[in-house]
Amino acid sequence: PPMCVCSTPRDIYYDHIQSEADQKKESGGKKEVKQKYIRRVIVHPSFKNCSYEEVENDLADLEQGEAFFRPSSKGPDHLTITWKVTDSILQHVDIQERDKPNPYSLGRTLLIGKEEYEDLDEILARFVQLMAAYARELLTNKCYRSANGGDRKTLEKLLTDERDKNPKRIPYFFSASKQLPGKFVLAYQPNKKPRVEYITIVPDGFRYRNQVYGSINELVKWFKAHFKDPIPKPVVAAAPSPVVPSNVMGMVDPNMMSNFQAAVDTVNQQRSVGGTPYTPSQWAPAGGGAGSTPGSQYGGQQPQPQHPPHQQQHHQQHHHHAGAYGGTGQYG
Repeated sequence: PPMCVCSTPRDIYYDHIQSEADQKKESGGKKEVKQKYIRRVIVHPSFKNCSYEEVENDLADLEQGEAFFRPSSKGPDHLTITWKVTDSILQHVDIQERDKPNPYSLGRTLLIGKEEYEDLDEILARFVQLMAAYARELLTNKCYRSANGGDRKTLEKLLTDERDKNPKRIPYFFSASKQLPGKFVLAYQPNKKPRVEYITIVPDGFRYRNQVYGSINELVKWFKAHFKDPIPKPVVAAAPSPVVPSNVMGMVDPNMMSNFQAAVDTVNQQRSVGGTPYTPSQWAPAGGGAGSTPGSQYGGQQPQPQHPPHQQQHHQQHHHHAGAYGGTGQYG
């Protein structure tokens, strides 16, 4: 039978323009895409007037789940939030702004896809923190393997080796995808040929085969019972907001500059009265040893917001334990 591979539509929770630019840069091409952005007048501990490269460097030594907002190359009515899925894997999410007091200030209404948010704190609490916590369920799962960023050949070798050790069992592994940040590879081998599908992290949980599960335990239970079912065609998500060309800087009305000082004055007033504290995500304890199932710590409920790691002193833990059904990483 042909290889069973789940097709992956473009995700509304991913900034594909920035991703493609990064891939061109990493490929060493001579035509490197130089992203431009308009500096913004936004006061928030997680906002930075900087480029993708600078945010990438800032997140390198921070905990999983940390995030920064930054200006978007799509224009003054967009922001980008970049959050750390795991080491060397960052997801860029486009935010559309509406009802803006002036071109440089933050919009009063923020949209990610069709979901509406009031401010940056709400995006951190209801979007980033939840997705980061669900990602941790997989990162700390006993079946997780880094596998060079979800590299298919690496996963196939792991599966084949496990299958050779015990031909009567079906090995499976999870791995964070570097090629598709925000997605995790589900690789398994029910026969001689390995199979690969994708699990997408969303604020409500784990999307797999067009269904959303509140915990990885729920997903695995369904997977064990239905992995032989035909893979449904993916539901195409609603198209993201129209893209503003990166050369929008050249189209900005010079008269807009007169509003800049007014925006700065407003910010200075905000500083004088103090800001509202915010609560970005934090790495949670793994929740058990190699024989336990860390994903069960949430009991199918949405994880709660936590305090910012970059405002506390603690140690990062890495849990890439082996795992599986019956504690062996295979179907029992």
